[in-house]
Amino acid sequence: MTEKTQDYVRPFILRQGGVRGRFAALDQTVDTILRKQNYPEAIARLVGEAIVVCALVANGFKLRHRFSIQLKTDGELRLLMAEFTAGGEMRAYASFDDAARSYSAEQAYNLVGRGTMAMIIDNGPGSEPYQGIVPLTGGDFAESVEFYFNQSDQIDTVIRLGVAQQQEPETKYLARGVLLQNLPAEGGLAVGGDEDAFVTAQALLHTLKDVELYDEGLDANQLLYNLFHEMEVAVLDDQQVHFGCSCTRERIGVAICVYDQEGVENLPPQEMIAADCQFCGEQYVFSGAELKILQEENQS
Repeated sequence: MTEKTQDYVRPFILRQGGVRGRFAALDQTVDTILRKQNYPEAIARLVGEAIVVCALVANGFKLRHRFSIQLKTDGELRLLMAEFTAGGEMRAYASFDDAARSYSAEQAYNLVGRGTMAMIIDNGPGSEPYQGIVPLTGGDFAESVEFYFNQSDQIDTVIRLGVAQQQEPETKYLARGVLLQNLPAEGGLAVGGDEDAFVTAQALLHTLKDVELYDEGLDANQLLYNLFHEMEVAVLDDQQVHFGCSCTRERIGVAICVYDQEGVENLPPQEMIAADCQFCGEQYVFSGAELKILQEENQS
């Protein structure tokens, strides 16, 4: 279940100082994910930001399989997960209390209590996932990711996020982001490791206005040039991004059999039950007879 878009993550370097960065434009991907689940506006903002952060971070890895960000909190937002595959497919899911429906988008971070953020690199079957966990800092998700890189990996990092719902000429979500990191050079493209240059780049990023970030008429290269031309910005190849969910009828059916084995065993053959994918909202309907067959196959 995949929907192609024109969305992308565009890496870039600032030759004067060795700062590296990534720009993400994920309007259609985020809009598709949020519309499928019809989240309340405060939750929609949090999910959208998590998707942008996930894409910005994942693009920095030589990803072989899957990268995900998972947040668990004791606030009205209980769980949030965003996932990025090596092929650029993204999906996301949030669990929350009903009280979250009364919050506006501007109040979104009032829903986030104390908790943790985990970043997980899954290199596929036969390998152990790498997981890094940090406490939520009490600010936005960008601050938590910055804290993770600054403290755990000792990489200076700054992120600028923007997720908003456009009303005219059509109602849709806009989702953009910029990440800067002070990384060592690779391939002779930059000298790397210049603290003063990173401070300068960070200051320039803070001058970026919302109206510029959301401007669909402003080419990403022009935006980056406007911000960083004094530091000799150079863009690299895009990674295309699109919504995609790996759920299938068989996987959902097997999950039902695994988590409710006794219930499946006692289900009348003609009785029908429905199950929704938490990520994409797709509904799958099974008869008791179908589930019993899946259960037997799974046990054999």
